[in-house]
Amino acid sequence: MQPYDYVVPHDFIDMNVDRPLSFPREIYRDPENIPLPRVLPAMDPDLRAILIEETRKRIRASDEYDDIDLHEAGVIVQARGGRFETAAEIRMFAQWGGHVVTMNVGTEIAYARMLGMNYACLINISNPAEGVAPWDFAEMPPLYRRINPLSVDIVLAALPRIAALAGKERAGDSLIFHPEMTSKPAE
Repeated sequence: MQPYDYVVPHDFIDMNVDRPLSFPREIYRDPENIPLPRVLPAMDPDLRAILIEETRKRIRASDEYDDIDLHEAGVIVQARGGRFETAAEIRMFAQWGGHVVTMNVGTEIAYARMLGMNYACLINISNPAEGVAPWDFAEMPPLYRRINPLSVDIVLAALPRIAALAGKERAGDSLIFHPEMTSKPAE
């Protein structure tokens, strides 16, 4: 994976130890019985397919984007955040099976699933990661100036197709309510 490439990930490893583990009980319909979500598959297959197809169409529609590849799967590692990862951390994440490091996507997936929402994402590689190849912050503004309009086009093209999924049974539709594990502890 290179800078400018797109990835539509299929799974994640969440290393963010700072995020609250769940939402406040008060937001759930039944605060005494909160869901215990599964994340298999981690990303909604229908949403992933739409993002893959729309991305492929857009980057292959013009030779202007011949240098951009689409990776139709990948494992995201969500790092703790607040800094870039060390070269040793990047090597460790790669040994674990990680392909892309972010500071937010694991949290988005976990929270979406806790609320019964279907989720998938399109990631753009903005740098090669520490220790993989040299890079400089000065390379990022031109990358975003070029890739952001293309990304907006992809998402706008995907939205009507996503809306058409309404009513179809989906990956995030079945939350597990496990009273022994999720019920409010006795006071």
